[in-house]
Amino acid sequence: MEWSAERGVDLGGVMAMARSFYQSQLLLNAVKLGVFTALGEGPASAEQLRERLELHPRGARDFFDALVSIGLLVRDGELYSNGSTAANHLDKNKPQAYLGGFLGLSGDIYPLWANLAESLKTGNPQVNKDHIFEIYSGPEQQQREFFDTMSTVTRMSAPDVAKAVDWSRYKSFVDVGGSIGTLAATIVQAHPHLQATCLDLPLIEPHFTRTVNELGVAEQVTFQGADFFNEPLPEADVLILAHILHDWDIEQRRTLLNKAFEAVRPGGAVVVLDTMIDDERSDRGHALLMSLDMLLFSPGGSEYTFGELCVWFAEAGFVRPSAHLIANGFECLAIAHKPA
Repeated sequence: MEWSAERGVDLGGVMAMARSFYQSQLLLNAVKLGVFTALGEGPASAEQLRERLELHPRGARDFFDALVSIGLLVRDGELYSNGSTAANHLDKNKPQAYLGGFLGLSGDIYPLWANLAESLKTGNPQVNKDHIFEIYSGPEQQQREFFDTMSTVTRMSAPDVAKAVDWSRYKSFVDVGGSIGTLAATIVQAHPHLQATCLDLPLIEPHFTRTVNELGVAEQVTFQGADFFNEPLPEADVLILAHILHDWDIEQRRTLLNKAFEAVRPGGAVVVLDTMIDDERSDRGHALLMSLDMLLFSPGGSEYTFGELCVWFAEAGFVRPSAHLIANGFECLAIAHKPA
């Protein structure tokens, strides 16, 4: 895999970097305030929009015009409306495409970056190591909002996973850590001959059941509650590890791939999806920044290169690895095979 990189930055670029959080907070606060959902009801003047959002007169017009300046809003005369991306993905009344929940999680992560230096010195995250499991075991509504938010992100890459693998060669797959079944559902909808198992913690099953029933795939996608480190992985033709390996340290990744090799039937495959760093570690700043993000909120997680993944594949016994950048432009899908 190859990516190009531009080299060097001028003083203006340094200043822009230092202030890049301005735009980030502009977007995150616009989502928080419901700007794009309000404009989903129709164009509005600055005063009408201010009243809808219950904002103070001071700063409101600057706020709206700043959103115009970065392309999220459009101003036609005195009326503001959503830009195309905002209309499609930031209006809460379009739940299948809405990314606001995920951006809200980004807002929660934002304060952690102020402590990046501390994590770089200590290697320790800036949150409780069990924070995700605290969400999992929290109030049902909190669980549902979290899983639905993560499902929105999965839907962005799921169609590419359904296309990238030659599923005609296989009859079954297991989505390891498959949450509420969004990825598995997308794959079986595209390939109805497949039978799928979604493996995750037992407490997720009610949310999974709701999802597969809504999507009409309950007969093709079943749930198995398990801790994938402490229990065997189910046998299948293909095992999927989507957004899983980067959560764990290197030895835990090796453990999971070894377990996957045992579970994959001869002639089958393992599929890995993550935001991978290019092998030269020279570009794709998004992946490098995501790796630092993992430093801030996980005990051992990080992004990794395809070359590193190939070593772990080989150690587990998988052969013929290949990698594909998927359409969202910042994730990599890797496939490796178990000898027949």
